[in-house]
Amino acid sequence: MTREEEISLAKRIEEAEMKFAEALFKTYFARKEAIAMINAVLKKKSMRKTSLKTSSSAVAVWLRILLRFSRKYAIQELVLIFPPKSIAEFKLTSTVNEEIVVKITEIIESIERIDRILRAKEML
Repeated sequence: MTREEEISLAKRIEEAEMKFAEALFKTYFARKEAIAMINAVLKKKSMRKTSLKTSSSAVAVWLRILLRFSRKYAIQELVLIFPPKSIAEFKLTSTVNEEIVVKITEIIESIERIDRILRAKEML
């Protein structure tokens, strides 16, 4: 594979990861999990300066908003402020996103089990 092909592939992978993250963060649950995690990292003073310095300008703005509002509002309220794309721009690791997907899958499976139980009771 040539250098240009490697760069092209890397860009396509990054674009796919961003699209996945944007789709994931359209769900309230995923936004809540991500914001809670980002907020926990920002509460550590050593991480706060590094995060603000190394972030893109758009992410730095969202970090400052999160810092300011997290003192006043609960995570559930912050979720309503942050659009999915802004959370995707934080570029959480694939592992973090996958952990959120696992939690969502477990919730859906629980809902489906309850639904099956309720349908079975209706048939009786």
